[in-house]
Amino acid sequence: MEKTYDEWHKWFESEYQTEPIVLRGKGIEDSELQKLIRVWVPANGVAPAGEKTLGQGIFSGKKKKNAADGLIVFRSKGKTPIVFTTNSIIVNNKLKFVDKKSAKSDAKTEKPRSLTLKKPFLSRCRDCKEIGDSKTLVEHCGRRPKQLAPLSKEGREWFETFLKTVKWKYVKVDKLMTIPNISKSNEALAIAEQAGMSLEKIMSKLELQCPEHYELFDRKNTHIRTSNLKGKKSFIEALKSSIKNHQKTLPLLRTAPVGVIELGHIFDEFLSNMCDQVVGEIWQKGSKIRYYSPSLKIAVSGTPDLKYSGIPIEMKTVNTLPYQNIGPKKKVQFRNKMKSNYMTQLSVYSKSVDRQWILLLLISRESGEFTILPMSNETYLPMMESKLLKWSQDSATAKLLHEYHQLKGVVEN
Repeated sequence: MEKTYDEWHKWFESEYQTEPIVLRGKGIEDSELQKLIRVWVPANGVAPAGEKTLGQGIFSGKKKKNAADGLIVFRSKGKTPIVFTTNSIIVNNKLKFVDKKSAKSDAKTEKPRSLTLKKPFLSRCRDCKEIGDSKTLVEHCGRRPKQLAPLSKEGREWFETFLKTVKWKYVKVDKLMTIPNISKSNEALAIAEQAGMSLEKIMSKLELQCPEHYELFDRKNTHIRTSNLKGKKSFIEALKSSIKNHQKTLPLLRTAPVGVIELGHIFDEFLSNMCDQVVGEIWQKGSKIRYYSPSLKIAVSGTPDLKYSGIPIEMKTVNTLPYQNIGPKKKVQFRNKMKSNYMTQLSVYSKSVDRQWILLLLISRESGEFTILPMSNETYLPMMESKLLKWSQDSATAKLLHEYHQLKGVVEN
């Protein structure tokens, strides 16, 4: 999206009803102001198709009085900054900064923002979805309800923009990079493709709306979650929290995230609502799954998002799908993400339903493109169970496990 400096200035005044404070980084010549290219940052929401995005900091220095090199920033009190660059700063479709250290420094010092929640605090039953005052809805359908937060103004604006531009499109596996642990079974690949094409037809006809609330994530817990098995640090923290908060009513959260974290929660809520509309003869809502670890002598549970012909489907969002033509660095990052964030949960679910593979639905938060992959537990499951055994043999972890077992009434042999 290109305009002159004057055109962008007038646009900002019209859009925000105020004159922008203009910050100009090094590396932009006066002669280049006739052709400024807008660059989308996370706070601006999802970039329209084909537009350039930037994941680095946009300011230089701790006081943020200057734009990072290669950028022009229009800002105003209480408004999301609008960022621009020029063709001379773009190399191979990426931004080339004169000084990357300033941008990285700004990214590190940027503190997560939050929204103070107002009473009455709301919660929602995990099963029947009834919403009520958190003070009275302490337990419902035998479980502790999830606390809700309303969307912030910028969160709502971002998502409404997303809904106007999104186009749901299924992408076949052969268009993607080589992804470890995909089942090579012809049957599995065929079912995944059938599911993808079926879902594209269904999603293109859905009436999609912006959510009113989303579920807050509380790090405090009274039991071990499936997600806590991803890494030892997370597992230890969950053990300690479960022991500390045993038989306690956890306090309500008073703040909600604003910015990138909120956008992720909004998207998850949207997809959950979408799943409710997808359900039919072949598609069903996911059902609760229980996994028992003999090494840890604990059981964890979770609920896949969907089922296709009885096969569990776990849904994850990514910025963009891992196409074949992404760079080597991004390929390594995606493989690491698959291993650290996805495979433990997928292996737990597949083991629990006695299947060698289940389905992973990956959806792009930027474009709405998605793929469905048949993920095998053949290689990762033995590795995961070996990892859990090593945890149990660590003396410090064993001590915490013993205390946890006593509180939960687990008999140790």
